[in-house]
Amino acid sequence: MIKMSFSTIDAASLSLIAPLLGNDKTLLEEFTEKLSHFERQTFVLKNDGEILGTFSLDRVSTVPESCVPGKRLFLSHFAACEGDMRGDLTDILVGYAQDRCIAMGHMEVTAVFPKNDPLARASLKKHGFSQVLTQLGEDELRLSDLTKGSGCCGGEND
Repeated sequence: MIKMSFSTIDAASLSLIAPLLGNDKTLLEEFTEKLSHFERQTFVLKNDGEILGTFSLDRVSTVPESCVPGKRLFLSHFAACEGDMRGDLTDILVGYAQDRCIAMGHMEVTAVFPKNDPLARASLKKHGFSQVLTQLGEDELRLSDLTKGSGCCGGEND
């Protein structure tokens, strides 16, 4: 039986998701800093204790367009376990992230639209990330307007 649930983690529990983040020491230090200063909230999707995926919602980012206080959060570091061949877990993560943004009082969310990750691109497109805000090298920063019905129940397609 599938018993998936979401929970948040703090800096002390960061080792739980380190494998999904590639065990990158610099990235883990940045995570600790942002979690400690309440600039980031990180969520974990589990099934019977097994971690299936993770994502963060950032209030502060190095990309100025990605965050607007009280209005827009940045969806960062979302990762699903390697068995997510069809993108089902990625869809669940992105939809729940959008729902959390709304629950936190934000009506927009941004995410990097990665050139080399077709599952992430498909899920972000499905969930309404259609407006390009800026180019980030080969990737794009895209916006999803949550007032237009995005979230776990589906969104616009572009």
